[in-house]
Amino acid sequence: MSTLNVILWFNEENTKSNDFAKTFIDDLQKCFVRFGQAVNLQSNPTDEMEGKHFIILSAADSSSTKFFSKCKNATNNPETKLLLLDPIENIDLTISKSSQPILFWDKLYATDEIRLFRRDISESQAKYWEKVIDIVVELNDQYLKDSAIPKREKVYLSQDIISYNAESENLKRDLNDLGFDVLPNVVLSNSIDECTSQILNALESARLIIHFIPPIYNSFFVNQQLSLAEHQCNISADYLEKINPKPGRIIWIPSAYEITDEENQVFVEKIQRDEKQTKGTMILKSSIEDLKKYYRKVLQGDGTLKSEADHKNDVYIVMDSDANGNYKSVVDTFKGRNLSVDINYTGITYNQHLAKLAAAKIVVVCYGSENEQWLKVKVNDIQKSKGIDSYQPYEQLYLLKANSSLDVKSYESFFTQVLHDTKAFLSL
Repeated sequence: MSTLNVILWFNEENTKSNDFAKTFIDDLQKCFVRFGQAVNLQSNPTDEMEGKHFIILSAADSSSTKFFSKCKNATNNPETKLLLLDPIENIDLTISKSSQPILFWDKLYATDEIRLFRRDISESQAKYWEKVIDIVVELNDQYLKDSAIPKREKVYLSQDIISYNAESENLKRDLNDLGFDVLPNVVLSNSIDECTSQILNALESARLIIHFIPPIYNSFFVNQQLSLAEHQCNISADYLEKINPKPGRIIWIPSAYEITDEENQVFVEKIQRDEKQTKGTMILKSSIEDLKKYYRKVLQGDGTLKSEADHKNDVYIVMDSDANGNYKSVVDTFKGRNLSVDINYTGITYNQHLAKLAAAKIVVVCYGSENEQWLKVKVNDIQKSKGIDSYQPYEQLYLLKANSSLDVKSYESFFTQVLHDTKAFLSL
């Protein structure tokens, strides 16, 4: 096996960068040995060398002209990777625009806390080793590709700001392990026209498109007041409609985050209600592990990606015991309008009941006798069901009372319409 050359550049005059680099080089060497790859690691060479270049950079290094003059050739090489030790506002380097930097830190969106990934910080030590191993695995993969390994299929994974980088890296790592390359492999530009071209170029070879919806709306394109997440959703929806409908598309809303940002709530509602956004798309509000399970089935050929429209029931009717059997005319009315109807009184389990709620376009709750606890539970079921399989809204939510004397004031605002008898419902 031939030897892989890895060249690391760091500012020896900056104690933080110098100390990190010494430990990092030793750990990188250990990992290459464990992976059985012969490697020649060089740091700050005086002569020009061919190989994979990394520039280790901290905020204090960003203004060091002396350091950048030493690694000038590496900074102009689009194959060079930046390894950032902490947040840096602006990096005026060619390579900062050509590839995603490797971050040895992250930012918690809820608190804006910066966490550094270091070998000597016990709370983040696991993250540090995860990053080191990611680098070794990626270099091994690139080396094998250079040695005439067949091209791998591609998955488009949307980009967003640094605060949510951990989720993106987690997904990228999993997709790489499955044998897929992840695109875009460049940092998306804040020029909207250039960014659009970058997105379209990445979509051309993608078998699957995954959009991650962050909990906060970030206006990436300031003049257009448009977030990077929304722009990517818009471009991929256009791409599927006008250019190539074949790639599968998932819009993922992490259930771990509560969306309280008003602008983002509007964006999420738009995604759910816009037919162009939902066509050929699965919208998932789930944990990251459930997302992985889902796309693994699709990518490994064990499942077929379907849009919400492909598997929705039209109508799901929920009845209490007193209503059972008294609403045949309601069922017949929907069927007469060529809508498929499902009813909860068919010996189904509670989980099946929730799944039917999640899949329905229209829900009718038939309330036969005074039982506030039953009604409260059913309203809670409807709210809960959205997190099971999708985040699609209902077209209509009806509450149909057996008679006008039943007290439902506490729940009226939850439903699209409250009707007092079957005749009123049939006249809609």
